Amino acid sequence: VTEKVEAVKYYNYTNYTNAINYTLADGTHLVDPVVFSDGKICDIFYAPYADNGNGGYELWVNSDHINQIPS
Repeated sequence: VTEKVEAVKYYNYTNYTNAINYTLADGTHLVDPVVFSDGKICDIFYAPYADNGNGGYELWVNSDHINQIPS
């Protein structure tokens, strides 16, 4: 899958990019705002289109830490 991906300003932010904008092959645009980021290990994004439009969350983990699950 090839998607155009870029960081964008969302929710009227003016100083910082706070979301990821995807352009799919069919021209569809999807925006996932950042909910949380520790800047190193993980990010949580809100995906409003997930779960048949009900919205959901995505946890992104840096590949260097993928196997370091806290107990």
